[in-house]
This record gives sequence, structure tokens and C-alpha cells, in this order.
Amino acid sequence: RTICEDVQAWWFDQLLGGKRYRYPEMYELIAKQQRIAKEAYSIDRNKRSDIALIFDEESMQSISFQSTVDMVELFRNYEMARIGAPCDQYYHNDMSDPNMPSYKMYIFMNCLVLTEEERRAIREKLKKDGALAVWIYASGVVDPEHPEIRFSAEHIEELTGIKMKEEYGKYD
Repeated sequence: RTICEDVQAWWFDQLLGGKRYRYPEMYELIAKQQRIAKEAYSIDRNKRSDIALIFDEESMQSISFQSTVDMVELFRNYEMARIGAPCDQYYHNDMSDPNMPSYKMYIFMNCLVLTEEERRAIREKLKKDGALAVWIYASGVVDPEHPEIRFSAEHIEELTGIKMKEEYGKYD
């Protein structure tokens, strides 16, 4: 999965001096995996993806741990890798980087907290690329530069163009 889908992976031997695993076959397997990875990463790995998944590690500080697990760990690491099309992953800050490639579709996964400068960069990139934007959850709901109204559906509407409304109360 690491090589084919660019999903991160790791292993470690946390005991001092190593030897956490009882069987030498485990270390042989890890060494074989390292040889395969070294060869795979030595060849051209340039992607030709049409989809960019945009997420925000800063917004994770504004939501519950479970929401972070659902949006980042599960969605990004498992579901996106299975959509049937290659997808590159970026932080929302990359939208203002002139070196970021253009894509046909941008999926904004958890970009909850966005400044005006970040919103402008997103709008400009989408317009320049003539791309489709998919907004998941409440993209832009928090504007840290508006202390009088930090959390508002109007912030989402301003970013996405989608009319939104906040409702509070219990649902049956």
C-alpha cells in the first residue's frame, strides 16, 4: 500500500538493542520490504492524478478526536485509496504554492478553520484550474480573523457558494 497508494506506513523495534520480534523471519521480511521499497522509490514515481485531496492538520485542533480519526485516518488512509482513481494529497496551505500542480477535482476534507488569505488562495486556484471542488463536512466554518463571529454558516457560504444554515437543538 505504501508504494502503490502512497499511504504512509511504519514499523519500529522499540526495545533497547532491538529484538522485539522473536522470530528471525520477521527481520528477514522487514529487510526484504526495505529492498523492495528502495528499488520502487528509485524509479520514476511521478503521478498523473486528476484528483487532489486537500486536508488541514491545523483544523484537527478544533474538532474531537473521533472526528479526526473518522476524517483523517479512515477517510484519507483507507477510503480515498479505494475510489478507483489516483489521488494526490496536500495540505490546504499548498493551494497558494505556485509549484502545486493543477487538478481537475479538489476534495476538501477537513478544512474547517481558514483565514481570508487561505480562502482567497483556494478560490484563485479553483478558478485558475477550472476545477470541481468537493466540500466535505463544514469547510471554512471558522474564520479566526473575525472574532465577533468566528463560527458561522455564512463563512461556509462565502467560501463554497453553497447556501448554508445553522440549526441548533435536538433532532428526533
